[in-house]
Amino acid sequence: MGFFDIFRLNNAATEAAKAAAHQRSIARKLAALPMPEFVPECLRRLNRPDNGWTAHVRPPHRGARVLAANKHLPDELADFYCMSDGFESPDEHFPARVLAISSLRLGAACKPPVTELLTAYWAQHNNPSDKPDLLLVRPVESRSSSRATPPAYLSPSALDLAFALCPPRPADMVLLLVTDATSELPRGTVLHVKNGAATQYKGFKAWLGSCAALAGSSGAVAKKYL
Repeated sequence: MGFFDIFRLNNAATEAAKAAAHQRSIARKLAALPMPEFVPECLRRLNRPDNGWTAHVRPPHRGARVLAANKHLPDELADFYCMSDGFESPDEHFPARVLAISSLRLGAACKPPVTELLTAYWAQHNNPSDKPDLLLVRPVESRSSSRATPPAYLSPSALDLAFALCPPRPADMVLLLVTDATSELPRGTVLHVKNGAATQYKGFKAWLGSCAALAGSSGAVAKKYL
């Protein structure tokens, strides 16, 4: 590899790091918005006709607050459901098809259970974790940052005790922890399990804001991570 090849690679890596930092900044700004502004702004960014992504907000469920309390949902997710009953999209690949509150199910109650989906994916494609029987969980910052943030590891069975926020698929699941799984993965954490490994978000708004920020990227980048 010649000098100019190395220069081009270094330049590409620098530009990618800048783009990732910009996306994280947008995600943080979105998550800081009050819920009445957060929901429509996220949906505006997520609706990308060039990616074939379109969705609309369902009207809020009349009993959203009571249902949220009965399901012991974290406050910010309860507030989301008081504003909307999730996002409806005809495209199964839309990155944030948030289920209606009445359709939220623990992973064990999904058909098939999310643990079965994950282990079947591992059996076909291998587990990318360095601990073969555990789910690798990376903080969202480590996905595009050179900072050495140690990963966490989780037993797949823990996912059966988490709510599936979107319709689960073998290679793509979004799950909300309703109890503390570990000290690194407390209640309210959202795990985006994609291609056999998980990215960790500190809460619902952090996850949805990140989705919306990434959706504003080029189609190739957005589809890679979403």
